[in-house]
Amino acid sequence: MPVRVVDASAICAVLFGEPEAARVAGRLDGAELAAPPLLPFEVANVCLTKIRRQSREQSQLTQAFALFTRMKIVLMAVDFRQPL
Repeated sequence: MPVRVVDASAICAVLFGEPEAARVAGRLDGAELAAPPLLPFEVANVCLTKIRRQSREQSQLTQAFALFTRMKIVLMAVDFRQPL
């Protein structure tokens, strides 16, 4: 199984149904997902920003954010002292 490093923009596109969601989901399908430990904070911040801008959609956005906790993403610390 290939490992794909994901960032908040990719995860949020899928969670919140952004226009590029299908393309991103297709690239991630069947891969083991990895991300730096900051990812949950970034995704939460995007959700909060969306709620502030689209308060009528708070329930849907909150439900979408809840899906994030069920995603299997390995959070990995980055050791900048070691070459890749």
